[in-house]
Amino acid sequence: IRRKAFAHRDTFTSLEEAQAYLTEIIMRLNSRKHYKKNQTHHELMLEERAARQVSADIIPFDASELFEFRVDKYSTITYRQNRYSVPEGHVGEWVKVKASAEKILIFSDNACIATHKRSWQIHQWIMDIYHYLRTFEKKKGALAQSECLSQAPTKIKKLYKDYYIGNERDFLELLIYLKEHNNLEKIIVAVEQLEKNPMVQISTDKIIFLANQCEHIHKTVHSKNEVTTQSLENLSAITALFETKKTGVLH
Repeated sequence: IRRKAFAHRDTFTSLEEAQAYLTEIIMRLNSRKHYKKNQTHHELMLEERAARQVSADIIPFDASELFEFRVDKYSTITYRQNRYSVPEGHVGEWVKVKASAEKILIFSDNACIATHKRSWQIHQWIMDIYHYLRTFEKKKGALAQSECLSQAPTKIKKLYKDYYIGNERDFLELLIYLKEHNNLEKIIVAVEQLEKNPMVQISTDKIIFLANQCEHIHKTVHSKNEVTTQSLENLSAITALFETKKTGVLH
């Protein structure tokens, strides 16, 4: 496989591109007919899999390394000269790390507490902003220039840049809500809905309120019509009744 794939091409811009190329080569090879049988390798594989299912389960091959590391004072573990963040509350504890070619999984008491995309560089800090929310609650002024925010998802960084610069306290409230509900897309939809009404001052309370309402609407309404549109406009008007004065950042 290595010769048939990478003897023809061995330069790629990313690991993902190399994986896609390898998959294409494998699919091409498996579509050829076996030299002794009038069937493709893919068809023979399906037959073998069906025959094995009646006798034993097929367990996927897992190429990973297993280690045990102590969480340092920065709430990170160091694996191959890179630091990966661990949720607060585990400093000084020993955790198990499962490292594959793509992911770093961190376990404590047999529960996965953190998942990171593996970095193949060196001396990198791979941080998850949700792992440090309690620290930022005590040091709100450190959030703006933090490595955690710079590595946060693009949509979260855009929310901060557009609506929360200088108002880190409300931004942290939104992050805590996102961590608990894992509904970033609903938050984005709520913000877009609030932007349609220029009379409404966008704040965390309004975003969360409308996100919860949107969730209820999506569960009960199956098609967009005039009633739905008018209901959303009414919700936007209701949110305008909330306090619209911004609260300054507390450092």
